[in-house]
Parts: sequence; C-alpha cells; structure tokens
Amino acid sequence: MPLDEGFSVKELSELLDVSDSSIRRWIKKGDLKAIKKFGKLTIPREGNEIFISKKFRASRSKLHTTYVSSEIAGYNEWHQLIDEISWLIKSTYATREILKRKSFRIDNLFIEYLKAHNLDLKKLRRIFLETNHLNPKLIRDDLKRGWYNELSFIFPLKDSTLGISFNDIDINKDVTNKRFIFPSWKITSAYYSVYFYLRAVTLQKQPTIRIQEHGSTLSAFKYNLLPKLEKVIWKFPLSISWSPKDRVYRRHLLISKIDHLKYQYARHPRPPHSTPIELFENVYGSFRTKGKAKGINFKYTLFDLLHDFRIWANYLDIDNLLSLWGGGYKGFLDQNISLLLFFIGGISELCFISVFGEKKYIDNLQRLYELFALNNLEVEENFINSAPYQRLIIYNKMGIISNGLSFKREFNINAVIV
Repeated sequence: MPLDEGFSVKELSELLDVSDSSIRRWIKKGDLKAIKKFGKLTIPREGNEIFISKKFRASRSKLHTTYVSSEIAGYNEWHQLIDEISWLIKSTYATREILKRKSFRIDNLFIEYLKAHNLDLKKLRRIFLETNHLNPKLIRDDLKRGWYNELSFIFPLKDSTLGISFNDIDINKDVTNKRFIFPSWKITSAYYSVYFYLRAVTLQKQPTIRIQEHGSTLSAFKYNLLPKLEKVIWKFPLSISWSPKDRVYRRHLLISKIDHLKYQYARHPRPPHSTPIELFENVYGSFRTKGKAKGINFKYTLFDLLHDFRIWANYLDIDNLLSLWGGGYKGFLDQNISLLLFFIGGISELCFISVFGEKKYIDNLQRLYELFALNNLEVEENFINSAPYQRLIIYNKMGIISNGLSFKREFNINAVIV
C-alpha cells in the first residue's frame, strides 16, 4: 500500500493491537478521522498522526502476555476464562468508586445486579405459570442439593467470605490452600451445585425431563427455559453464549452502555489488560471455538464451560492440577467460583420463591440448617456466614421476603421456664 493511502480498519487494529470495534468506536467519537473510499473506511495518516502515535506507544509499552509455566498451561485456559467472566461481573455491577478502589464484595455486586435489572417476582413467576404436574418435593430436594454442594465448596469458611479483592486473596491464603489441597473435588462440588440449582429451576418449567441424564437437564434449560429467563433475571455476563443461529450486537451489550467502563480503571488488572468489551470478545470467541467443536447447532453457555471444566479436572489432566502449588491461582479460582455460585444460587432461590412462595423457601432452608445442626457443630455455628444464609439476609433487606431462620440454642439450665 502506498504510504499516503492510509489504513484500513483491520490494518490499523493489527498495528495498534486492538479490536476492530475499538477502531470504529474511536472513529465514531471523532478521535480518528476516516473517509469512505470504494465502500470501505480508510483512516488517512494525515490528521491522525498524533493519536495513532500515542496509541502505538501505549500498545508497545503494555505487557501483552502473562508468563505461564508449562506445568499448568492446560489449566490456565480455564482459569483465564472464569476470571474474565468474573471480572465482567465486577466491572458491570460495581459502582464507579468501588471499581476505582478495586474493593469488591459479592453481596454488593449481587444486590446491584438485582437492582440493575429491576427484579420483579411476578414477572419471574409468569415464566412458570403454565407448567403442570409439578413435583414440589423433587424441586425442593434439588434446591437443597444445590445448597449442600455449595456448602461443600465453601467449607471450611474463608476468613473473608464475601470479599473478592486482591487484599482478600492474602487474607484467605492459608484457608484457601487447605480448601484446595485437592482442587478437582472443589471444582466437582461447584459444578454439582450449579447443576442442581439449574435442575431445580428447569423442573419448575419442564417437570418431565429425565433427571438421571445431565444432558437432558442441560438441553431443557438452554433451549426451553434460558431464553425466557434472559428477559427477567438471567443477565449479562451470565447470559454470554454462542450459537450459530444467534447474532450478538456489541452495541446492545450492557457494558457498551455504561459510560465509565471506557476508563483505564475498568480494565482487567492482569495482562493483557483488556477493556470490558475486549474481555467479552475473548470469552465469546472461546465459547464459539468450544461450541463449534461440539457439533452443528450446539449452543455453548456458562453451564457448558463449568461442565467441561469439571470433566477436564476429573478425567483429562491431573498433572496440571497437582502442579497448582502456588497460592495465587488457587486464591483467584476460589474467589471466582464463589462469586459464580453465589449468583447462580441466588437466581435459583428467587425462581423457587416466585413459584412456591416465601414460606416454602424458609422451611426448606430451615430444614437444611437443622440437619447440619444435628450432625456438624462447625457448620451449625458458622451457618450465618455461609452463602445461602447471606443471600437470605439480602432478600430481607431488599424486602423480597420478611422472615428468617430459627437457630438452635444451647439449653440454659438457669433459664426460667413457665
């Protein structure tokens, strides 16, 4: 190309190591001057030298890759994907001030998520209204199985159960190392928690699924229920999915509508320092690759990712997991999975409440607590610091429910009995 001809969008994006959408966004904002030539955008050098030089220097000064030892190279792809999805939750639902300070808490993010999407239990209930022949006991038991596996994942409790900042990694390092002595079992507990949470929701819409087959639950959830949930409660970035039949318009993404996400403090804190929209591109591209590998017309979702991660951890590459001796990887995995479980567990609970009401939900959680209180002193004493109870407190504070649990009390020999 002659020097005075300028750049195409693709050429400039490769030069500056950014996405095509970033180039188009700069053109739209007026940061870059462009002309349409033969039906294609051309960015001339003249008039754009200062801006292009500045972006070129910035692209060369940043670290583009993170060093990953060969021993855990297979694990790193899963780690990075889950971490990027978690950062999208943080950046989307944290306030500007919290995002600047990087002082994230799971409870705050979940509350902002529900507020941002105007949670309406009546709208949620309408999704399930036409369902006949429900099996309430099976649904209650599946919700309880979700709680059981989430508790299995989060116990022993970390010193900071809700904090998910860099500082919390250090605070929880010793406990996390104990919790993740056998990482594959924690990954399995997390997967089964998500599986039973989603099966409880799916049974409220399609009670005839073959519960013995994971694929049956997953297909029913993805193709029959998920499109309806996405209109009410299953929102970005949990809703990221790839399907050859669906088109994704980046301008419609929630992160494209939040003004402060364009600033430096909203970028992912570790290399390659991607913006939220670039993180979405990374996640979506990975989902596309994994979905195409599954076959024609396969819809790849977050649930598929967690399922495949569980399969990989249990059956495919034990050496990678045994090489996770450092606390950093374990710490971030612990935080990120805790965050995803908290959100998915909360969505399952709210679907249950919308159909069966507050009393049935409280009774079910009360029964879970009592079963643990009978058999496990540590769980009984620390139940108020567990995710199921922490979400109950959130529902109380938001006015979603009005009642709480009755906790076991030690018998007091000096108490007056009337």
